[in-house]
Amino acid sequence: GHSDIFCADMVLWTKSTSAQFSLLLVEEGEYYFRDEAVFYTGPAVQDANVPARLRVCSGSCVVEVEGSESPVRIPLRLVSSVSLSESDSSSTIMTSSVYYKLRDSASGGQHTIIQGTGQHVFTSRFGKSAVYSLIERLINAHSNPAQKEVMISKLIQEHEASTEFDPAWLEDGLLEHVQGEERVIHVAPLIETPCRLVVTETRLYLQPFSNVAAAPVHKYKISAISRILLRSHMHSPRAIEIFFQPHIDTRIVKAQVALGAGDWSATQSIFLAFADEKSRNRAMQWIAQHAKGDNASRLKPVNSKIRAKELCCLLLIT
Repeated sequence: GHSDIFCADMVLWTKSTSAQFSLLLVEEGEYYFRDEAVFYTGPAVQDANVPARLRVCSGSCVVEVEGSESPVRIPLRLVSSVSLSESDSSSTIMTSSVYYKLRDSASGGQHTIIQGTGQHVFTSRFGKSAVYSLIERLINAHSNPAQKEVMISKLIQEHEASTEFDPAWLEDGLLEHVQGEERVIHVAPLIETPCRLVVTETRLYLQPFSNVAAAPVHKYKISAISRILLRSHMHSPRAIEIFFQPHIDTRIVKAQVALGAGDWSATQSIFLAFADEKSRNRAMQWIAQHAKGDNASRLKPVNSKIRAKELCCLLLIT
């Protein structure tokens, strides 16, 4: 295993970060699903079949056009139709009455709203579109206000269930065993990233459910935890903040590609929000039960009946 606290595993990962895209470009509360490399033809560009990246969110599609500093956002609620091209199943045709040019330098950094019905054509670079079905279902959800939240929630659940944790990411291979996992939100200023938290005997693994991050999984040694504090999120006692000993290898920090919310390791702490207080306490117990090395003598045995405040005190390692 690695000796550093934090390491980003680049294996089996298609990096999808770019200078243009940031989670700050999507609306508050939007969920980012995935992206696809495409050729774009539409009113936002002058030429046909311009290389671009199509990013699918719960409320919009964001198009990063190669060579442009202004991504295009198409609100799905304003899309009147979407279909596959009759002559080419790799092409998605989307008709919209409005699109936005984001961070347009010509308008002083403000978003530019472009009105007028137009067709946006996205042709997958690798054959049949991998996102058409998702886009179609999202547009159907937005056309049905009474069921929109339920339909989008189902899509999110399906997406996260299909995003599996790869055992090959475990640092110690067969010698390391998963003790439990929980869905969490990694909270940073202005940005919240849904993740899977996986706890083993020796490490915490944070797996973002999208590929906007620099790596598929982020790893933290349990022995490097200095303390854990109970926190609230959205006025609910269901979060924790984990602090790490201040000796992160600066070479590792500098090597990381920044995430949408910045480099998670640079702050030497991570803020995680859980589904509820019970889920949070369960994860804290897993962590406490497997604290080893220098921390072992400073932790008392933890059992399933311990109260959250008592557990927090046990984890205030000095």
